[in-house]
Amino acid sequence: MPAFNRLGNHLFALLASVLVGRRVHDTTTGMRAYRRSVVEAIEWTENTGLSAELLMRPVMRGYDVIELPIEYGNRKGETKLDPLTGGAEIAASIVRVGIQERMR
Repeated sequence: MPAFNRLGNHLFALLASVLVGRRVHDTTTGMRAYRRSVVEAIEWTENTGLSAELLMRPVMRGYDVIELPIEYGNRKGETKLDPLTGGAEIAASIVRVGIQERMR
């Protein structure tokens, strides 16, 4: 993963940690597993920031969430996400989800 993207991932995790009130580590991974009851109990709203939402909403609703670190390998093919535009959209999504869950 390029250093700029790695920095962005750390900043997303820091922002999400502040909003959820607990340290979370990887808001952008798509590697997640859930009980069906959790998936069905939450209305998912995000597109670009779905991976962050999939972590944040369960944590903020008090579900038991365990994070296990994963290793990133070399990407096959090119990313379609612009790091600046996409990063801004992900950050906005993290803030939006955090605010929505606090108002819930």
